[in-house]
Amino acid sequence: MRFPWNKKKHAEIDRVQCLLTKLAKSQKEMRMYKQIWDNSAEAMFIVLAPDGKILDANPAALALYGYSKEEICKLLITDMSADVQGTISVFENRTTFVSLRCHKRSDGSKFFITATISYFKEKNGEEHEYAAILCRVITSELKDEICK
Repeated sequence: MRFPWNKKKHAEIDRVQCLLTKLAKSQKEMRMYKQIWDNSAEAMFIVLAPDGKILDANPAALALYGYSKEEICKLLITDMSADVQGTISVFENRTTFVSLRCHKRSDGSKFFITATISYFKEKNGEEHEYAAILCRVITSELKDEICK
């Protein structure tokens, strides 16, 4: 004869096992995305979409722009653009592809990029809109070819 509490206890154990399996899968997926973020050759940023405040930048972005993580997270995305008004317009219009834009490094040197931008909303208490930006450097040879 089975006691009634056994059925309840087994259901609870099954539920905990299911939650642990989902957590393990979620952690595996997070590690995979972190590997992509950390090892991408392209500069990647997460910014607050309304004002362009940089929340995170991957190691490729830090190397390209010449900032530490702490420094870059104090900046707005417009701080790195040589065309501030054009960059503001990109966010106001929710543009998803920028074909050619001049950016500047921490030392003031300039270079050209193309950017792909994805906008998304996250609700964590209150809703916030973010932008994920992927920047690809355009060499001067390629820029000359594009601008012909």
